[in-house]
Amino acid sequence: MQQDIKLYLSSALRDIAERDRLDSSWPEEEDIQALTTLSSGLFIFAATSIKFVEDRNDSDPVGQLTRLLSAGVQSSPYHHLDKLYMQVLTRAFPDISIQLSGRLKMILGSIVFLQEPLSPLSLENLLGLTPSAVRQTVVHLCFILLLPDSDTRPIQLHHPSFADFITYSNRRCDAKFAVNSEKQHTLLAIQCLRAMQSLKRDVCGINNPCILNSEVDGLSSCIAANIPPHIQYACRYWIFHITHALISDTLVDLLKEFCTKYLLYWIEVCSLLGELRNTLVGLHAVKDFLLVCALGVRMRLKLNLFHRKRTFLNWPPSLLCWMIANSLFASFSQPLTCLVSKCITQHYISPQGGPLSGTYTSTKDCL
Repeated sequence: MQQDIKLYLSSALRDIAERDRLDSSWPEEEDIQALTTLSSGLFIFAATSIKFVEDRNDSDPVGQLTRLLSAGVQSSPYHHLDKLYMQVLTRAFPDISIQLSGRLKMILGSIVFLQEPLSPLSLENLLGLTPSAVRQTVVHLCFILLLPDSDTRPIQLHHPSFADFITYSNRRCDAKFAVNSEKQHTLLAIQCLRAMQSLKRDVCGINNPCILNSEVDGLSSCIAANIPPHIQYACRYWIFHITHALISDTLVDLLKEFCTKYLLYWIEVCSLLGELRNTLVGLHAVKDFLLVCALGVRMRLKLNLFHRKRTFLNWPPSLLCWMIANSLFASFSQPLTCLVSKCITQHYISPQGGPLSGTYTSTKDCL
């Protein structure tokens, strides 16, 4: 491995020298060997080192290599990698303000903990940031991030080792850049719940709650046109983030509002996205998580969500909404349970047993 890394470093550094028309003696063999030793068998260190040396923002490969080698030799390979990451961050943000530090940690933490990558535009929409905020914040982190040319393509890490660096307390990441995993999941859970407040009934305009998804012509195109990527992400992964979050009054209030106003809309979207099986399993996870949490507000969402899940995964969303909502509120007081049941029945199931064409806005509609 060390020999392979040395060959890679030698070739890459000489390419830089040729491209920038540097002296033919650069890099010296001793420098190549020293950088190989610093890598300690970690190819990601070698690859990130090359990106650091050839940074066009500095246009000083000789100086960059000198700064990199000044770290010296230590016993732990992660020491060198951590120091390299810190060099990248501090050179990109030499005098970072508290405000910029907060925004940077929000963005980097989101990129690290997102369950599937989002584009800069979708990430801005999910986090409630101003247009171009993501790109403007991380534009100098090309050694660490794969920043796409288009705002509609996903942004990703070059290597998962950076995620470990900024999230593990035993690594050498400065507090200005370190991300607390529980706080980040809390932020993402809150933003997902807020994003889903834009959901509405029949969001794709199918106008027939009786038909199966397989019977809808052009369903994929319809989903892409009516459910933005950040909303799709929120619908799929809010449960994951909330079960890794720090429960707060804000999160509880948003969850109550979601259950009251947007739960059925979310179930419809999950049906369209083919995520109903994960939805049912996830709701059980939320129930278990909330029951374990010691809250001042004694919130109990006892989600008795059926033992035979597979039998109704292909049922029309209207009937699924009615069944899940009735089960969801089963642990509340009898008047509330009856109220919710009456509301859902009025707006989803007709006296003859078929779906109604009317609309609903929340459980308050039947007050």
